[in-house]
Amino acid sequence: MDHPKYEIYVRDRNLQRIGVISRFSRFEFTVNYNDVGGWIIDMPDTKDSGSDFLKTVRAQGGGLGGIVVVRNGVPIFSGPIHGLEATANYQDDQTSENISFWGSDDNGLLMSRLAMPPDPNGNYRAWAGTGIDYDKYENEPAETCLTKLVKNNCIDSPPRKINGLVTAPDQGRGNVITLRARYHNLIEKLQEAATAGGLGFRTIQKAPGQMVFEVFQPADKTDTIIFSREFGNLSGYRYKVEKPKANFVIVGGGGEDVARDFRYAGDEPSRSLYGTWESFKDQRQTTDVDELNQSLYTELREKTELIEVEIQPYNVSPTRYPDDYQLGDAATVVIDGERISDIIRSIKITLTPDEGEVIEPTIGTTGLGTSFRLFDPYRNLEARLNNLETI
Repeated sequence: MDHPKYEIYVRDRNLQRIGVISRFSRFEFTVNYNDVGGWIIDMPDTKDSGSDFLKTVRAQGGGLGGIVVVRNGVPIFSGPIHGLEATANYQDDQTSENISFWGSDDNGLLMSRLAMPPDPNGNYRAWAGTGIDYDKYENEPAETCLTKLVKNNCIDSPPRKINGLVTAPDQGRGNVITLRARYHNLIEKLQEAATAGGLGFRTIQKAPGQMVFEVFQPADKTDTIIFSREFGNLSGYRYKVEKPKANFVIVGGGGEDVARDFRYAGDEPSRSLYGTWESFKDQRQTTDVDELNQSLYTELREKTELIEVEIQPYNVSPTRYPDDYQLGDAATVVIDGERISDIIRSIKITLTPDEGEVIEPTIGTTGLGTSFRLFDPYRNLEARLNNLETI
């Protein structure tokens, strides 16, 4: 099997490549589906290791200087630097000086903005005074909502512009949704829109001077991307299950006192196993039934039980990353005869001089109900999502 070629570039605040990191002891980066990823690199603190380049980036500020990772000629990761730590040991016979740098991926830049409502003049900026309502995205494809949120809060408002950020063309994909924003963190609203729309999003630098916010449609590859010991492409795994934060949600809509509209739903498989954990979500800004139901099921998805299977696969055909599968695709893991199909929630890649590339995907919880509970002989096989309790 050919070993992939990695190039780790240092970028400055203008998103220009100003150097290459050629010496390091360990480099680890993680991408998370519809969330913020991160990176950390350990290296000797010497001039020829690239640390001087990164120190320069850190010193000049601007919030954009960081790294760009290229694998076999294709950019697969980029992000700003957030911190560093230097250590030294002068007590041994051989002096050692090391330095670590870390940061987020470029999705992390979306956390730096709020999803603001427009002021009376239609500008998405801070406003002192009254008269500002919710920013409303009504009955539009999820991709359109995602694109508008980023444009309004990161691109078209000059005082809040993230330099170099652009959006990919809006193709109008995803479910038709309704969204309201009023000083929420931007990435939380992006996550809400993506979850309701069945889409993924990421931000990455593909060319000098420019980062792209792009939306993608995950693929169902549960019948083609299968990891198992029997197939010879799975060397190990870590399995984790944790109780839900809530499995019965009540949403309060608009109206006053007894005239207020309420909706509720429960995740019946989860309640059967864990008992009932109740939660209330205030949505007094709307009385629209579809919007309340959307909020209700989004809350259930976000607070359902945590289920994770972190796998250590062999990167061999036909289950090679990134050629055969991508973040957000649905894949299958077979463990002790149990077939586990779910979304690839994160992918961690570690590079070391000795081991080369190590890829560790995590298949995790996607939504309502119990898609699998490994090693649980008491599963309620009759409880299904279509038995959700609703009004």
